[in-house]
Order: sequence, then structure tokens, then C-alpha cells
Amino acid sequence: MKILILLSAIFFQSDYKYCSCGGFEKGIVTYQVIGAESGCCSGESGEFGQLSLYEPSGKSWKLVHVEDISGANGQEACCKNQNS
Repeated sequence: MKILILLSAIFFQSDYKYCSCGGFEKGIVTYQVIGAESGCCSGESGEFGQLSLYEPSGKSWKLVHVEDISGANGQEACCKNQNS
């Protein structure tokens, strides 16, 4: 029973906040930060991230490629010019 409680505590303690940056022209980066109250650039990055690439399609944008990246790489791409 103690193991089940411990595993439940570990599983539920890390809620995630999702952060993103970029735009349709150069791609949109989305990544996880551990802890819903954490800052996107000051918090600890989660495991997963994603780069989404788009191309113009008439008067809108069309998703053409999705690449999995690490949360750390996503955070670095979005926060490299920030001091927070």
C-alpha cells in the first residue's frame, strides 16, 4: 500500500505548463515546463516539445511538418534571448 501511495504522489506531483513561441512564418515551438506556476523560461523544462512548420495556403496557413524535440531544446529556442 505504501508503494502505491508513493507512486501516486510521484505521478501527480508534476503538473505541467505548456509554453510556445514563434509564428507561422518560421515555425511554432511548444514545450512543457514542470509545475503549473513555473515561468516558461525560468522553470524546469519537461521531457517533451514539438516544432510545427507551416506554409501559406490561400489566405491561411497549412501545417506541413511536425517534429518532436526535447523540452529543453524547446525552452532554449524560445528563451535564448531572455534573462528570466
